[in-house]
Amino acid sequence: MVYNNPDYIDESGAQIPVDLSDTTPEFIDRDMYVWIASHYGALPPSLSSITIPRRVFDVVGLFNPDYRMAGDLEFYNRVAQKYAILRNRHVLHSVRSHAGATQQSSRAGATYLAEEALLDDWYRQWWSAADFRSVKRFRSALRGRYHLGWIRRLARQGEFGPAAKALRQLNKVYPLRWVLSWEILRILRPGFRVTPTVPAPPRLTGITMPHLGLDDLEVRE
Repeated sequence: MVYNNPDYIDESGAQIPVDLSDTTPEFIDRDMYVWIASHYGALPPSLSSITIPRRVFDVVGLFNPDYRMAGDLEFYNRVAQKYAILRNRHVLHSVRSHAGATQQSSRAGATYLAEEALLDDWYRQWWSAADFRSVKRFRSALRGRYHLGWIRRLARQGEFGPAAKALRQLNKVYPLRWVLSWEILRILRPGFRVTPTVPAPPRLTGITMPHLGLDDLEVRE
């Protein structure tokens, strides 16, 4: 499987400023994929950016229809177990972001959160218990805070029942004490940068992964 990084445009076609300073290597073996995907989430960044030989589907199967929002992640995991993934550093296409996009819906967020919980066991199998705890704490600053954002939006819209249900689900995937501690740090220490504590595979040594600030994944209103 080969992927490239897209740029992002709005409804009118104007480019949305996004920091694309991603130094992910061009050759990503299974161990490297596990480290990056466990910490940062989807790799590749957009389903629209992938190219796959037909024979890969014959080996790993098709997309799993049980995953309505995270089907790409579940599929990439299966591919990474059998094949290397290659990154084309060129920007070859644009992804349009607009208010009607499925991923902008709070209801879609609830589905995504539930499916992230289903994927936990796949990531967990590659780590010791202590390292997986460290990985999850790091992800709570990214994905946990992302999910907390749309849950707050649900509450502001008066949908308190779904918000409370989603909050309970969030606590199962990313303990709220971790998520809220990152929120407090965001307020008290603007510009604070969160970085992984579990060492990267040897082939990533000396390569700088994206250093994400606590504000980088705010939910767009």
